[in-house]
Amino acid sequence: NEDYVKIVINPVRSIEVTNTPTKTEYAEGESFDASGMVVTATYADGANKVLTDYTVDKTVLTSEDTFVTVSYKGLTVSVPVTVTAVASVESIEITSNPTKTAYLAGQTFDAAGMGVVAHMSDGTSKEVSVYEVDKTVLEVSDEKVTVSYEGKTAEVAISVTAHATFAEGQSELVFDLENGLYTPSPTAGAD
Repeated sequence: NEDYVKIVINPVRSIEVTNTPTKTEYAEGESFDASGMVVTATYADGANKVLTDYTVDKTVLTSEDTFVTVSYKGLTVSVPVTVTAVASVESIEITSNPTKTAYLAGQTFDAAGMGVVAHMSDGTSKEVSVYEVDKTVLEVSDEKVTVSYEGKTAEVAISVTAHATFAEGQSELVFDLENGLYTPSPTAGAD
């Protein structure tokens, strides 16, 4: 009987990266990108085959990573990568106070003119234009506004008065452009 099945065992002997990935330099937190990478298996009979069903051991990279391991049927090969640490915010600083620091109770904090700088872990500094403040509508008890950026804080001193009070001989309010407040002024013609 000539009906038989011939089984040929031809195991994979090795794998190698025959074309490195297009991208090998990353910032910490980026995902490994295998685009452009070609992984080739060499079989016991010497035949080669380009693989598409390999796995990689890392997706999101950290600054400690120096390679990514590619695996196929128990065999591995390393792909070198360079991962740069992302600088974190060490502190923030108010470099210039806002134009307006004196308020009447009930007014809203105005950050116009305020300069905020973040000091980074790598020794650099950068201006910050998007940050949070802890107060919007101000009360007489408020003496400061806290500015926050990426978990770091700095304070801006402010003053808040209840309302304008009139002393003897004062009967009108004048708007002071410098501090943005109405202040009492002497009545015209008063002695």
